Amino acid sequence: MVEETTLHIKQLSTPGELLDAADRAFSALSTYLLGVSDMTSAVEAIAAPIAQHFLNGDPGEVESDLEGLWTTLFDTIQQIPHDHPWQDKLVLFVSAIAEHPPPSGPKCLIWGRSFSWANLPLFGSTFRERRANPVAVMSGRDYNETQDLSIDLPDSYKHEAILRQDWTRLNAFLARGNHLRSFGFDLWAIWAMREALEDPLLPVELHLNVPGSAVWIYYAGNQLFESDEIWEPGLGDGDPAKGGSLWDGERGFCRERWNLWRRRFQAVVEYVEVPQETRDFASKAVLEMKRIESSDSDPAPGNKTSSATVQSTTKPSYPL
Repeated sequence: MVEETTLHIKQLSTPGELLDAADRAFSALSTYLLGVSDMTSAVEAIAAPIAQHFLNGDPGEVESDLEGLWTTLFDTIQQIPHDHPWQDKLVLFVSAIAEHPPPSGPKCLIWGRSFSWANLPLFGSTFRERRANPVAVMSGRDYNETQDLSIDLPDSYKHEAILRQDWTRLNAFLARGNHLRSFGFDLWAIWAMREALEDPLLPVELHLNVPGSAVWIYYAGNQLFESDEIWEPGLGDGDPAKGGSLWDGERGFCRERWNLWRRRFQAVVEYVEVPQETRDFASKAVLEMKRIESSDSDPAPGNKTSSATVQSTTKPSYPL
């Protein structure tokens, strides 16, 4: 982890209908990160206006405030390197919000569900609007095997570099917070791994996606290794934990899928056409996975195989 240096965080552009909420959120987040205010004050600055909207019986304003909050949070995360201590400070901030008592006043439904800070309402939907991996975003480009994607990218690739950086930082934040009850975004780890490791990809695609999967190993590897959660296909949710073309086993976590990810990270390390920076991300992930495996003294529950005869645990729908 890098030392805690002060970063210059700026407020990014926000749709007009969310501007007031985004202004409040940015003020609360930035003063908290800089140590000007404490976490309790920052959380109250977010929660108090929403509580007032409840008293006024105005669910539309509640929804706008939530979207402004989470949009500003993700904008801020994308400005913080994955190994900077401010990432952990933001995880603690969101955890504190999740523990904040619910507002009093008339009952308010958000997307058909009773409002509770513990559910982090609209966190998931706001993130999913911007979670498209860099390869998906750049899919219209004509990539080929010979493109040079070294760290010193030519101007035509600057956008790809920003997408890759943002993707890595957002995934690092989710991984850092995954041990907290209020997060529980294991399924998003599956998505990151599937998109980077479970299909044959060109060097440029690996360069864009692998760092965002590697940080899940850095910051949540033990939890992924020990998990045996399964997401069975179902109406409404589709088949969220399905594998890519290289995986046709359990719809979730199991030791065999973990082993596939490690082998695929190792393949990236040995793929000389992938830029060294990305190979370094993969190498660190392989070393961490081997460390986790060597420290495992209890084969259960993480040693569950992908056999259909093994009883699985069904995971509820992913968050709003």
